[in-house]
Amino acid sequence: MNSFRAATTKLLDNEKFSDFTIICGATGREYKAHRSIISSQSKWFDRCCARDFAEGQQRVAILKEDDPLALKKMIEYFYKFRYSDRLSTVRIRPSNVIAGGAASDFDDVADVDTSSIIKPSIQLHAHMFAIADKYEVSDLKGFAQTRFREELAANMDSITVIAAAIRAVYLEIEMPDSDRALKDLLTIAWVVPGKRRHLQDHAEELRDEFEACPDFLFDTQVLLLKAFSSSERYPRFFCTECESEAVVEDEDAERVGQNSWLRCENCGNYSYPHWIEFSADLKIERWWASEDHQFLTGDTCSMVWVAKQEQRGDRDELKGWSIS
Repeated sequence: MNSFRAATTKLLDNEKFSDFTIICGATGREYKAHRSIISSQSKWFDRCCARDFAEGQQRVAILKEDDPLALKKMIEYFYKFRYSDRLSTVRIRPSNVIAGGAASDFDDVADVDTSSIIKPSIQLHAHMFAIADKYEVSDLKGFAQTRFREELAANMDSITVIAAAIRAVYLEIEMPDSDRALKDLLTIAWVVPGKRRHLQDHAEELRDEFEACPDFLFDTQVLLLKAFSSSERYPRFFCTECESEAVVEDEDAERVGQNSWLRCENCGNYSYPHWIEFSADLKIERWWASEDHQFLTGDTCSMVWVAKQEQRGDRDELKGWSIS
């Protein structure tokens, strides 16, 4: 896979054998692409490259409605199977290209400020999730969701990041009502104990986001009503000392979700819980994570909570906050 990725990466910066041109409608920038590469990853481009469509016959597609940076990163993903978080400027070509002028190489293109609205990395991941859904790039959509999840988990103390995430998910991108992946990640992150006290202390700083995104407030209230049971069985955790399930004692309730010890009512010992279950609908787990958010084991790592949105309550390799 590494050798194949290296080979396709070289094609990204080399027009050799390119047989399709993608033009960003907002900037006029041209991307020389290869039909075999883009059509194999995108169902939309697979249809577009067919001779039944004008784009397939002319071998040119002008994409007028996409954010320039998100489009650039999607094309980067086609060739590298990942995209970087570096938010560089996007070069703009004179408008005569879109108006019907000749589409030439980049000789007449200068580096100028981008028209992209994307600034923080978490905003980028939200836009990548949306553009992947639009062009039916399933692997990119999963990759962007994972990056959004990791960025959110690593920045729960940052009001700036939380605000950018709320605006990106609820105002900037368009997703079908049935696709709640990023919305669920945000609402779960907001209501899970541990970071909630910090967010409450700075809630006034998010007033603009709350007023602009009432759907976010509605979603959090629905989750609160659904997820946190008043039953005496919750919240409960798995004690690593006696390897049994125990209910969190009242005096430990404020520390649930933080990197702190919890006392087991069964054995009387304190342990770091591997998971905490708040109800039949909400369970969170935590894993060792390095500074670059790679999940592994070892004494040099710090314990963090990570966001996880699950379908049908099942699990994958990246565990964390989950909603059944």
